[in-house]
Amino acid sequence: GIIKGTLDNYLGIRASIPPADIAVKIARALNVSVEYLVTGKDEKSKSPAFIQINPETKSILTDLDSIPQNIQKTIKNLIHQTAESLQN
Repeated sequence: GIIKGTLDNYLGIRASIPPADIAVKIARALNVSVEYLVTGKDEKSKSPAFIQINPETKSILTDLDSIPQNIQKTIKNLIHQTAESLQN
């Protein structure tokens, strides 16, 4: 519900701070709190959405998000099986 140009203003080089109502919309769309959106931290929440993710993992997640759901499921199973085998 936000015009792309407006969102670009918040994310661009000049990075202006959005008004509270827009910050709430962005936070909801990203499934994070407004506090996390503004500060990058949310001390009150232990939700997985607030886990620090390294840049390489973020890159992988971005790529994964562009893959069709049926293939994502196969990749997810492969990752889980690999993680389990490394724990044993």
